[in-house]
Amino acid sequence: MKKHTFSESQIVKALKENEGGCSVGDISRELGIDKITEGM
Repeated sequence: MKKHTFSESQIVKALKENEGGCSVGDISRELGIDKITEGM
């Protein structure tokens, strides 16, 4: 399995989008995170 490292700017952007009302599913799809990983 390929391990992906996210930059600080990607993490900050994702957190701000979530605070703004975007769902975790939408954000994870944008970043290419598998749906199975969301629940871990």
